[in-house]
Amino acid sequence: MVYNNHMKVLIPWLIEMEERAEKVYAKASAAFSGDNELSDFFKALSVEEASHRALIEKAAGLIKDIDVVSPIIVDETAREEVAGHFSRCERLMEEDPVDCGAVLGCVVSAEFSEWNEYFLYVINRLKPESSEFVKAAVYIQHHKKRIEEFVAGREELKGLLERIKGLPRVWEDSILVVEDDDDIRGILKEVLFNEGLVDTAGNGREGLEKIAGRYYSVILSDWDMPVMNGMELYKAAVAKYPGIGDRFIFFTGEIDAERGEFLQNNGLKFLSKPASIREIRKVVAGVLSS
Repeated sequence: MVYNNHMKVLIPWLIEMEERAEKVYAKASAAFSGDNELSDFFKALSVEEASHRALIEKAAGLIKDIDVVSPIIVDETAREEVAGHFSRCERLMEEDPVDCGAVLGCVVSAEFSEWNEYFLYVINRLKPESSEFVKAAVYIQHHKKRIEEFVAGREELKGLLERIKGLPRVWEDSILVVEDDDDIRGILKEVLFNEGLVDTAGNGREGLEKIAGRYYSVILSDWDMPVMNGMELYKAAVAKYPGIGDRFIFFTGEIDAERGEFLQNNGLKFLSKPASIREIRKVVAGVLSS
């Protein structure tokens, strides 16, 4: 297909940009070696870019053998803009002293540019071909969230934080609340409103049906429910979607010996009813950040 040629041009460019980002962030880590927090932050970004590059390299191998209709191209303006952000970062790191705010400003400009939109476009086009690409949008958004959280923790970068908050998000975490009590389900939805998009289900079977149709970053489930209880939901979900267990949190009123053993043997997180709003948000945020 003629459109496939566009994809075969787009993917090598993405590999080039991911590799450049990896190197620029590694260089920044070395440039700020006197500030352990800042140096570690850039080192983590560099490692994440290496994993993004590996994912795009898998995409390059995949399209060799299949036809992928791609009406989207990367134009010269986008190429120059993204490359320009990294070039400016490199120039800034040659100055003495290196301006932390200016370098981070370049990083924000690059990370929130069309570069990552093209990345996600390729990944989304290839999701039907391989399950490896399903969670890529989550990785990208959490990569951006790492930048935002770091900036928020540095008082001298307050102006940059306001700029970040005005930029678009490529991903918003989805949370599934599985609870048969209408009142509790409604309260949990309100409590978790600021953590992401909150879906609800009235029992385990409804929850399993929703899990089949969307990627949920957290599944907060009651234990005692009609039709299908929480343990049955967990077992069915793990059998169908290996690895999903890490995203489960049980919210239950009574932890007897049998339940305690089940939770411990499977390394599962849980909250005891009643729990404070702060505690609920803290445990959910812990799963989201992991």
